[in-house]
Amino acid sequence: MFDSHCHLNFQVFSETYDKVIASAKARGVTHIMIPGTDIETSKKAILITQDYLNLFASVGIHPTKDLEAIDLDKTMYILAELLANAKVKAIGEIGLDYYHYRSPSKIQKLFFLAQIKLALKLEKSVIVHNRHAGDDLLKVLDDIWQDYFEKKMVFHCCEVNYAVLSFATTKKVFIGVDGDKTKQEFIQKVPLESLVIETDSPYITPEPFRSQKVFPNEPKNIVFIAQKVAEIKKVSLETVISHTTKNACDLFQLT
Repeated sequence: MFDSHCHLNFQVFSETYDKVIASAKARGVTHIMIPGTDIETSKKAILITQDYLNLFASVGIHPTKDLEAIDLDKTMYILAELLANAKVKAIGEIGLDYYHYRSPSKIQKLFFLAQIKLALKLEKSVIVHNRHAGDDLLKVLDDIWQDYFEKKMVFHCCEVNYAVLSFATTKKVFIGVDGDKTKQEFIQKVPLESLVIETDSPYITPEPFRSQKVFPNEPKNIVFIAQKVAEIKKVSLETVISHTTKNACDLFQLT
């Protein structure tokens, strides 16, 4: 299984990530992508991946950061340097957030566009965060879209938004499915060839642990997400694992 989005670089895992990785491997997790949300966590993601064959990093500036306090040009230079590391397969997570945010939409769009352009220039994949910003997100992507991004972009923890789903299926953008049980009807409408699975650890703990308020979520719990997807789509667990692992490998250009 491929956990396509897992924040082992966050503080909650600072003393335990080696054990968490071992537990995930024992549960059948073969690949993990660790996304950055700022320069510090991007560097941490790279550091964690160095000793593991199938762990990979992405680097980027999350839209909920205080973007007005960040020098955009300097940050793009640093990200470009980090992207030279062989373990770094994507820029992300980047995007727009109109729910939890400190920066106005105009500044968020500037950072989003700059990072997308950097991904295009350096031929990297893109992990997109969207929260309550679907209309603006699609406008930005429509304006900058190039065929290069087909199968090299994912809408991480995709919100229930059918305009976003339509864009994704038309443009061959992957949809990230997490442990949020409110999305089951939406998941049913996402083609299997468009799906990747993710824990978004340490957040969005899936059932049966969500009801028990278990925290932090861990990549070993990806199996419960895969099982739920199989149940929703009425296919075997093996089919879900096979398709989503291949999709994530395609997404991050590992094949």
